[in-house]
Amino acid sequence: MYDVTDAASINSDYRELMAPWAYNGAAVTLFFIGFFGFFLNIFVIALMYKDVQLWTPMNIILFNLVCSDFSVSIIGNPFTLTSAISHRWLYGKSICVAYGFFMSLLGIASITTLTVLSYERFCLISRPFTAQNRSKQGACCAVLFIWSYSFALTSPPLFGWGAYVNEAANISCSVNWESQTTNATSYIIFLFIFGLILPLAVIIYSYINIVLEMRKNSARVGRVNRAERRVTYMVALMIVAFMIAWTPYATFALIEQFGPPELIGPGLAVLPALIAKSSICYNPIIYVGMNTQFRASFWRIRRSNGVAGQLESNNTNSREKEWRSTTKDVLECNLDFCHWTVRSTRVSISSIDRNVPVRSADGGNNGTASKECDQPLALRTMHNNPRVSSSVGAPMTQCSGTDEEKSGDSSVRIVRQDSELSVIHDGRVLVIKSPIPPSDML
Repeated sequence: MYDVTDAASINSDYRELMAPWAYNGAAVTLFFIGFFGFFLNIFVIALMYKDVQLWTPMNIILFNLVCSDFSVSIIGNPFTLTSAISHRWLYGKSICVAYGFFMSLLGIASITTLTVLSYERFCLISRPFTAQNRSKQGACCAVLFIWSYSFALTSPPLFGWGAYVNEAANISCSVNWESQTTNATSYIIFLFIFGLILPLAVIIYSYINIVLEMRKNSARVGRVNRAERRVTYMVALMIVAFMIAWTPYATFALIEQFGPPELIGPGLAVLPALIAKSSICYNPIIYVGMNTQFRASFWRIRRSNGVAGQLESNNTNSREKEWRSTTKDVLECNLDFCHWTVRSTRVSISSIDRNVPVRSADGGNNGTASKECDQPLALRTMHNNPRVSSSVGAPMTQCSGTDEEKSGDSSVRIVRQDSELSVIHDGRVLVIKSPIPPSDML
């Protein structure tokens, strides 16, 4: 699109290829695309960084697409934005070639990622049991394949097959779509076959078979839970959004290569380029809107950071009533650790003194009535923040007795009798029973 490969010629023979208002409109559009693309994608990256539960094989591949879109916002948009403001490409031929290569690499990586996601959905729907063998290592191998494949398709112009030149009224750089030499045309055909037609064929094949599988055997589809089907629809919507964004650009590129010369003016050529760049804003909205994992992660992080403190304070009384409505909870403990969770509240019991004397079950005031157990017995119950891990770390012996502590305004009573431990806290009773001999308990 208006091949201008030499920066010196741009500056010495400078002319505006569009009206000033068109350059300004392109600059405003690029600003908003870069702004929203940056913050929407960094939001998804932050969610995955803070919540390890999101690192599933499926989400690892999604994260690859997020990184690709985020890179466009921080690498691509600043160059085109500043050039649009100046009404010409500012950075010379070398940067133009590098820019064209990286933008092409990221674009091919995006459609290849969507292709892999489509095929992954097809495998899960058609072979749900074998799909359960998916692993993070397999997802990482898929990501490596995506970038290797994309590099193989976009690197030839760096070695002389095809070229990266200025396009879109000299505010951006991409493949030389205009040149009709054998070198340029052969590379464009190669790029369209393996960068667009083949991925689309795999996507169409995958989703046709997904639809047929769902219609053919409803019992089989039942093995795929509702969440997985929602993810399948999410990937389909991402593909549709990507194609809506990139189809105009691909169409204009083919017209410039095989159509009459000068059919598409510079002003018209800018529009499909801007629409294609806007694709970086769609995917994060689709992730969060249709993927329950991302939404649940957002609310977990928000609660843990105290952002929902006001909401929590308003619900404190109702939760306390729920906590107190349960008068007895039984938990079986194995070996060293014990966790008790009920109604989103977690209680931990931990050792506070390893040499506290406790009266035996047959205690009295005679000389043999009092003795010390050899293992730690003094225990404390503590209400922990909901969803925060807790454990029981104090070993238990074949002693029975009662300990009582004062903690603020609340009283904690601990009653031990052989293989059973009862914790009484503010009128609530927790009984921990050992399924193994008392000597092995905790």
